[in-house]
Amino acid sequence: METGEVSVFLGPRHLVTVRHGKGVDLAAVRAHAEERAAVLGTGAAAMYAVYDGLVDQYAAVASALEEDVTEIEKSVFSPQRTQDSERIYVLKRELLEMRRAVIPLKDPLLQLVSPEQTALPEQAKPYFRDVADPVARVADSIDSMDRLLDSALDAHLARIQVQQNEDMRKSPPSRRCSSHRP
Repeated sequence: METGEVSVFLGPRHLVTVRHGKGVDLAAVRAHAEERAAVLGTGAAAMYAVYDGLVDQYAAVASALEEDVTEIEKSVFSPQRTQDSERIYVLKRELLEMRRAVIPLKDPLLQLVSPEQTALPEQAKPYFRDVADPVARVADSIDSMDRLLDSALDAHLARIQVQQNEDMRKSPPSRRCSSHRP
């Protein structure tokens, strides 16, 4: 997973984006914005397009991460001995990176659609609500996956301990040297 940062500056008739690292394909975003400019207004349409592009990527990444979590769960609870600790740790790091990308977007989007907010035209708010809802779902999904990975790690470590105990019981007793004292 690669993340970047997109800063958005909205004016009455313009939108400026500054991108650091990997980010949304801004050419596609521009076309998306131009389709909605008549309904949303120029700046709001562009901002919506940026947010919508970001959220689409978040949802796709979250779906891929869910598949990885499911694979790890199957592996941890399979009858074979597995080495899942490292995979779980790597996936938890990816979830942390995803959380850092998603969570900062959640509150600003909710503020944009609040009834008290007047910077956006009223006709634009339903569009932004359609972006805010998936962000909230992705944020909840990240939290759920993190809890599942914690449980999977606990189960994996418990299985290792049980396997080690079984191995100790199966191994032949070691010969002890007894020392004779004169």
